[in-house]
Amino acid sequence: MEVKELGHIVLYVRDVERSARFYREVLGWRQILPDPDAQAGMPMAMFSSPSGRTHHELLLIEVGEDAAAQPRGRRVGLYHFGLKVGDSDDELRAALARLREAGTPVLGASDHTVTTASTSPTRTGTRSSCTSTCRASTGSPTRR
Repeated sequence: MEVKELGHIVLYVRDVERSARFYREVLGWRQILPDPDAQAGMPMAMFSSPSGRTHHELLLIEVGEDAAAQPRGRRVGLYHFGLKVGDSDDELRAALARLREAGTPVLGASDHTVTTASTSPTRTGTRSSCTSTCRASTGSPTRR
């Protein structure tokens, strides 16, 4: 078997409306279920990224404010997921500015050799990384 790409991610969230607002309004993802203008129903939200690559890339399921937090330190489980926001450092800087403008704390930044990333906690309690393209050792942007 050869996996072609990641299909989608499912995250448990404390407050699906708060999390859905972040993915809709800050990251610009299209909410496909439930209709964001519809009455509240099942506590979940499904999103398709602006690329429209697949039916949905993200499903949020509400578990409530009293759900146990992820334990600190070393543990088994999801650490973070990455979202590509562009092909240049300027696009990454613009994304970082948008996160800050929306009040999203930025936990750090790193150069992964193939990508440059800034890491933020999501409204779900999971970390997400926004990445731009790889950088050669000369520091000039290169395409993947």
